[in-house]
Amino acid sequence: MSNTRSTAQGPLVQGNGSRVQDSGDSAIEEVENLRKCALGFLYTYICLITHESDFAIAKEKRLLPLLDPSKGTEIEWEDWKQFSREVLAQHKPENVHWRFQRGELRLSRLNFFHRFTQSPLFTSYVRGWRGYGSLVSDNITWLVTATVFIALVLTALQVGLTTDQLMGNDAFIRFSYGFSVFSIVASVGAFFIVIIEVIYNIVKDNVGYSKKRKAAAKEVV
Repeated sequence: MSNTRSTAQGPLVQGNGSRVQDSGDSAIEEVENLRKCALGFLYTYICLITHESDFAIAKEKRLLPLLDPSKGTEIEWEDWKQFSREVLAQHKPENVHWRFQRGELRLSRLNFFHRFTQSPLFTSYVRGWRGYGSLVSDNITWLVTATVFIALVLTALQVGLTTDQLMGNDAFIRFSYGFSVFSIVASVGAFFIVIIEVIYNIVKDNVGYSKKRKAAAKEVV
């Protein structure tokens, strides 16, 4: 019986040990991930505050920690320069989280990618328009730019088809035909996407506003 119990308990002890080891590894991995994020965030701060004028703005907006919190001593420009040199001297890209190793994205581009890659669709990362008129004008701007580019290409294709060298070229004729069809479909599709985005934002804003009013009314009652 004793041998049976010891044999039966062996896998249990081993299983518990493996679970403890797995939890320990995950905890170490989580700490390492947080460390990489902290180093990336710190590196971003150092890259943003490279001039004394940047430092003054950051200090005015209280974006920098105190040099000595117990005494309330504020960090000075010379202290920040020394700290930045030490961090940059030890900086290694592999020690920084991957999200901080990308280049800068303009807010307009970030909003564009966010609209079509995140759920719900047509939702900007940061809402940069205050009215539906500005929403339409922002979308019409890139639509007009694309239309001008397509018009230039179609004009060039039309001129090419009138020349003796390209008039009988089957490959050029097929390309012209395909690009013409693409231009029609893409223009109509882009226009409908803009209309759908405007309608979606109108419905979303009104539904959200109605829910907030109902929630506020319930709190008052």
